[in-house]
Amino acid sequence: MMPGQYIPIHGDLSMATRKNAKSYWMPFQDWTVGHVFMYQDTAVTNYKKGDVFEYDASIVHCAVNISLVPRIILQVREYEE
Repeated sequence: MMPGQYIPIHGDLSMATRKNAKSYWMPFQDWTVGHVFMYQDTAVTNYKKGDVFEYDASIVHCAVNISLVPRIILQVREYEE
């Protein structure tokens, strides 16, 4: 995510209907002021590259980069068919 980009607050409702759905978020760099990931009422900050956060993607979440450097993350979802 380049500086100035954002993903508005939303919930991925398709994940709510999946069996054993899990979402994971992992940064590829240490936290930088202006890199923001929020889910429900939690703001994720002060993380280190390689940390892994599990969250419910059907609950509201969003991301924004108001820093001067790109924000690089990995997002993975799993569920049973």
